[in-house]
Amino acid sequence: MEIQAYMFQYLFNVQRELDKSTALEIGYLGPHTYRLERMFDWNEATPGLTGSVQNRKPYPESTKVQEIGNIAEARSNSLAIKLTRRLNDGLSVLAAYTFPN
Repeated sequence: MEIQAYMFQYLFNVQRELDKSTALEIGYLGPHTYRLERMFDWNEATPGLTGSVQNRKPYPESTKVQEIGNIAEARSNSLAIKLTRRLNDGLSVLAAYTFPN
């Protein structure tokens, strides 16, 4: 049975009119992803000063013993700011910037 990753994404925007032709919008975006694949190495050497690195591994006859599990998570947060200004004859100017986390 394969376990699928899934995501929740939060989006919240607030828009404010500054004057008749200018608007400011500030938004938050925060996705959170669950059950991402992560690789485990079951043959990591235990810390120590005695013996070689290979001899401190649980399975010294092997180099790597790996497994992939769906337990990793990922989160991010971003803030977006957008300023819109309507000009004459239907023209408009839009400036936006996103601050990633």
